Amino acid sequence: MMQDKVINKPLLDTWDYKQDAGDWDIQLASEFICSSEEQQKKSYMKAIKMTLDTFYDFARAYQISIISVPNSRSQLGRISVEWQPEEEYIKYIERTLIKINNYPYEIYEIEIKVDLNVFIYTKEDPQKLIRAWVRYFDESLEMGEFSIDIQTKDKDPSIRFFIEHTLFYPFSYQNNEDNTELFELNQPLLEKALKNWENKFDSKIEAGGLKGIYKYGFLTEDQW
Repeated sequence: MMQDKVINKPLLDTWDYKQDAGDWDIQLASEFICSSEEQQKKSYMKAIKMTLDTFYDFARAYQISIISVPNSRSQLGRISVEWQPEEEYIKYIERTLIKINNYPYEIYEIEIKVDLNVFIYTKEDPQKLIRAWVRYFDESLEMGEFSIDIQTKDKDPSIRFFIEHTLFYPFSYQNNEDNTELFELNQPLLEKALKNWENKFDSKIEAGGLKGIYKYGFLTEDQW
């Protein structure tokens, strides 16, 4: 059963940290190409809403950062909008979109840190399998992130989703621990989300990362 509370430190006995474990990229359609800062903000807002609506039951934002372009008016900076305790999720997203729409400088990138709704074991009860929203899998290492890049006059706007852990992989990378159980439960969740994302934007996914990666997640070892 899915729990509403956020789990920050799940049990890492069969999966663990792995830098550049997986990333999935889509190129945005021509409707997202912009020639002005005003158009750019609208494109960012649309891309954010479409992505979060598509991933609603698998990934949810808890920190959305606006990164500005260095120019004569501003230094490269970051404004992060956090999801506040007791705040309705939809209100948080609306509040963030207003911040983006009113941002006074050209935006270089939008970063979205997300909780993932996945199957895990916890350190408190290592024998009980649960599905819950997980934010950090070890100390301050987040479960997943989106990076949206829509530059003015750029013909190749894109969105990237990436992870740096092996929860969706058949085994842990460092110690080769068997992760079959969690892989078989969680990989279908990732696959469904990525397929919906691809369909929503009508754009093919390009994937990169560990051996066995493909555009909808990770394959079983016998398919490598």
